[in-house]
Parts: sequence; C-alpha cells; structure tokens
Amino acid sequence: MNMVNSLDNKIIANTEILNILKKLKTEFIYKIPIEVIEYLNNNSLIQNPDKYPGFDENGEIKVSNEAEEILIYLYLKYWSDEKERKELIEIYKNNEKELKEKYDIQRIFEQDNSNNIENKDSKNLSIVEKKDTIFNRILNKIKSFLHI
Repeated sequence: MNMVNSLDNKIIANTEILNILKKLKTEFIYKIPIEVIEYLNNNSLIQNPDKYPGFDENGEIKVSNEAEEILIYLYLKYWSDEKERKELIEIYKNNEKELKEKYDIQRIFEQDNSNNIENKDSKNLSIVEKKDTIFNRILNKIKSFLHI
C-alpha cells in the first residue's frame, strides 16, 4: 500500500511540475534536457492533469513536498548559475548541520539527563526545604514547651 501511495505521489508531483513548466518562459524549458521532460510526461497524470495545477487560487506556487523537491533539483541543476548554485548548496549544508546539531540524539540525551539531574536536585532541595520548615516548626514547638 505504501508503494502505491509513493507511486501516486510521484505521479502527482510530476503532474504539478508539468503544469508549472507550462507557465514558465520557454527559455527555462529549453534548459531542461528533453529526457527529463519526457520522463515527467511519461510519469504524470494523463487524465485530469488540471486536478493538480501546482498553483493556489492566488497564483502562488502550491505543490506537494515531492514536487517541491523536483523544483529545487531543476533550479539547482538547470536554472541557477555556478555562483548561485554554490551559495545554495552552502546554505543547504549549513541547514543540515544545524538540524543535525539540534536533533543530535547524544546531545539530546545528555541534555535530558542534565535536566533530570537538575530537576531531581531541585526536588531534593524542595524536600529538604520542606523538611527544614517542618523541622523548624517542631523545634519551635519544643522550644515553646520548654519555654526557651
């Protein structure tokens, strides 16, 4: 079932890309190799391609995640110049690095353990403070009995 959904998603994404390409200037389309265009055509919806237009009602590009990935690939591979490509790849690498650091399992566990230790310490302190308060009350009662 997942394989079918994955295949359907790819077909929908290809259809969205083709609908977006129809709106682009021909100079952009000519930069894409014919094999890529043929692949998109052969692996897209033949019936009702307008069901997945690739645009929302305001004319903004609105596509599936799979189509977004294809657009990024097309842009990096065929439409950007070398300088821009390097800049975008550097941004991508930095984003990946930040995500890896942010979601590093070892660091998360260390941080979680650290928080647990701090929480345990603060709970222990709270208990000690409560004991101290109770102890002071008892001590004060004893003092009052002894008239000290």
